[in-house]
Amino acid sequence: MMSAIIRLTPEYWLERFPEGAFSGEAHFDEPMSAHTTLRLGGPADAFIVPADVVSFQRVIKGLTEDGSPLAVVGAGSNLVVRDGGITGAAVSLSKLSRLETLKEDDSTVRVFVEAGAMLGRLVRFCAEKGLTGMEGLAGIPGTVGGAIRMNAGSYGCEMRNVIDSVVVMSARGSIERVVAGKIPFAYRDWGLGADRFVIGANLVFGKSEPVKVLNATTENLRRKRESQPIAERSAGCVFKNPPEMAAWRLIDEAGMRGAAEGAIAVSAMHANFFINTGGGTTAQFVALMERVAEAVEKTAGVRLEPEVKLIGQQ
Repeated sequence: MMSAIIRLTPEYWLERFPEGAFSGEAHFDEPMSAHTTLRLGGPADAFIVPADVVSFQRVIKGLTEDGSPLAVVGAGSNLVVRDGGITGAAVSLSKLSRLETLKEDDSTVRVFVEAGAMLGRLVRFCAEKGLTGMEGLAGIPGTVGGAIRMNAGSYGCEMRNVIDSVVVMSARGSIERVVAGKIPFAYRDWGLGADRFVIGANLVFGKSEPVKVLNATTENLRRKRESQPIAERSAGCVFKNPPEMAAWRLIDEAGMRGAAEGAIAVSAMHANFFINTGGGTTAQFVALMERVAEAVEKTAGVRLEPEVKLIGQQ
């Protein structure tokens, strides 16, 4: 017989994490629409923002021991939360945002960055310092931790190309450093599963002239702004690209550019982006995903796989 799921109430939280046992913020019955770039999603029982690694570790260990579900949500940039919300805790590492140079030699620079640092901040840091390897990631939203987990990539750059090692925490709270050669990176997947969480990473960059890196970064950002609706309410690319194919092109050829379910529409600028035009629901988003996938399968014989992460209750 399965044990009942513990509901995360303020009373439970104070009992499990009395004063001094946790540093950070805890919000209850928190709407996830405030924490996703789509601006969709029902409430989480608790929205937890640890102030440091020790507090994150205590939350992970405590909730796991009690059998309460949890999800680390990053910046919510490729996350779709169902309208029923999240049972358990949504954990944000936004306060774990340290970014610093560790060591450099004639040709390389080693950098440490925590998981909650925004990817755009890291891209700008590299452009200012003349560090190569991140130029193609300009304009991609989200945190460094999320970018590592999905092996974010664009214009020939991927996160795995700059990683020396990743510091991870297990669902039981144990911490280890995993070297790059032990991480089975794949297309839009780090390969280490959902039960380990990124705390930080040691990155290695080549050295160049800052003006060259800045110009390349700026050009890639310009290209993205001209071809992707990065200023709209979206979750980025909805579907993964099938091998040797572009998902946006398959969607376009299936006649689904501009298709809509309620207030959720396939972008007219880039067919692999779905836009919340205002007042949309996750149910509409999921229904549009299914319509698009069915249309592409009918016309191209290919079943598209989601790139966005869908969590929560119906």
